[in-house]
Amino acid sequence: VSEVGQGSVIFFTLLLVSLYVFIRVWREKNTSETAAFVGFVSGGVSALLILCLLVSVSDTIIRFIYPAPAAVRYLLR
Repeated sequence: VSEVGQGSVIFFTLLLVSLYVFIRVWREKNTSETAAFVGFVSGGVSALLILCLLVSVSDTIIRFIYPAPAAVRYLLR
């Protein structure tokens, strides 16, 4: 379970960094197309945060979605 927690922390950090980058880009280029893209990305981030919350709550879901944090750790080696 501790390995899953570590992967979730790395995943949250990646999400926050990507969200920060998208906000910076959106402020510099405030076109409707960019705004729609940022809205789509923030919606995806919200869905991923909810997914991470479910993973941390339920052991069954952890066993089902465990390869995602493992893949993140593999990419960050």
